[in-house]
Amino acid sequence: MNILSSIKSYFFPPKKSIFEIPLEIPERYNYLQGYSPNKPINFGRKTTWCAVKCDDSELVAQAIFNGQYKPCDWVEGMIRAYDVQGTFVLPPINGWVLIHGIEIPQPNNKDLFKLTEDFINKLSLQFGEAQYFGSYRVSDFYCWAKSQNGQLTRLYMVGDAEEQLILGKPTPVEKNLDFGDDEVLLVAENWSVNPSTIESLTGVATSGFYGSLRSQ
Repeated sequence: MNILSSIKSYFFPPKKSIFEIPLEIPERYNYLQGYSPNKPINFGRKTTWCAVKCDDSELVAQAIFNGQYKPCDWVEGMIRAYDVQGTFVLPPINGWVLIHGIEIPQPNNKDLFKLTEDFINKLSLQFGEAQYFGSYRVSDFYCWAKSQNGQLTRLYMVGDAEEQLILGKPTPVEKNLDFGDDEVLLVAENWSVNPSTIESLTGVATSGFYGSLRSQ
């Protein structure tokens, strides 16, 4: 290694893989350690997730992580998802695989939505259908979107400064709905899975997978 390379490696060390960095548990997520690591944990508020029509979590992990992923239990997966230490691919639930994490592109405005659209379109092209849900009460951001066979078929989003994006006809469950946390979860329940009620389910696998979307 020459002097220039040595200086560069000192001041700009190679970025570590997510798998080389130990899991950190911020104080605000300490409560998650009180849950069983082998059972479902509810979520759905102040976060983002996708639902993919598939009954094999590893196929979904392969699709979004380019083969770079590892198994994890429910507690680790949720902490990583909430704290941007990765993205959690949950075990299958009633024929759907949920992808949970703040790393998922968030369409807070029309310029950013292209990233979200591309993400779920690629998933639906491979698996037939993919959905996106987002809920952030503090910033008044609420969104649900559906993609089928590689094409966005429905979108409802209220974002920054009450900016709205709407595409396609409302599905029956959306008629006369307002927008908020509860409404996002109601649409999720009707379209696929309501993640705020999964703790009541039985027969769900004890682990899923995590990886990073940032490296893709």
